[in-house]
Amino acid sequence: MLHTLCDLIDGLTRGADGPAIVAAGADTWSRARLHDHVRRLAAGLAASGAQPDQVIGLLGPSSPEWVAALLAIVRSGALAMPLNEQMADEELGRVVEHSGARTFLTTAAFAARTPAFERVDELVLLEDEVPGELERAGVRSWRTLLREDAAGLPELSADRPALLLYTSGTTGTPKGVPLTHGNLCANLRALEAA
Repeated sequence: MLHTLCDLIDGLTRGADGPAIVAAGADTWSRARLHDHVRRLAAGLAASGAQPDQVIGLLGPSSPEWVAALLAIVRSGALAMPLNEQMADEELGRVVEHSGARTFLTTAAFAARTPAFERVDELVLLEDEVPGELERAGVRSWRTLLREDAAGLPELSADRPALLLYTSGTTGTPKGVPLTHGNLCANLRALEAA
């Protein structure tokens, strides 16, 4: 039974050779590969200072790396804030300010064109290398965070916030809505039952 997203992540070890992510035009990630990346990145985030309930933003196109990053942020104990890649720069700036996010996982394309990222302390690129134009303090590849030893990750409870989602703002300024592990697992259990 799913009580926290940790149960979902740990459950990836069952049927480990089975597909977890099938991306259009890209390779298929097995359940074991996704589990390995999530645990190693979560350990790296924790080792680099991710704190419980710290907001860590995620902005990028759908990809296997995006999925691994989202789950890793949550598994590290931080509060994942996935944002719509079509969000206007002005709106993104307001969300960054309001959320207090000081770390973002993103792509080089977004890092290069997003003025709001000038206000954050750390950009982790969901790419293997940092392009020359982005080489500066506080910018690194997600691969530099991967750790072999994932021991010491926090135990998380169902009432612990997992995600900070921002409303679309169709009737006003977007609002931040936290969702707990319990909220998300209730939805997953309902989908599983259906």
